[in-house]
Amino acid sequence: MSVNLRPEAQDDLVSAAAYFNDKNAGWGDRFLNSIELDLTNLEEEAGIHAIHNGLLCKFAKAFPFAIYYQIENGSTVVMGILSCRMNPGSHLSILKRRG
Repeated sequence: MSVNLRPEAQDDLVSAAAYFNDKNAGWGDRFLNSIELDLTNLEEEAGIHAIHNGLLCKFAKAFPFAIYYQIENGSTVVMGILSCRMNPGSHLSILKRRG
């Protein structure tokens, strides 16, 4: 099943990669490579994850991030890729705004 990122989810990736690069050179690339692998795996796993905050949620393997998605017309649509170090209520608030 194809995996498509909403623009907001793409923005999440860019922001997180910039954050990690600010912490240590090269970590942003490691983060992006790791999430890319998680998204590739999601092509086969879509639909098997538990629902959190009203959406299916896959937890990233190497970094503490949640990948929130839904299945629409046979395609996996990623709504957000959010840090698990945020206040848990923040995820719900962010995802509601994204509709």
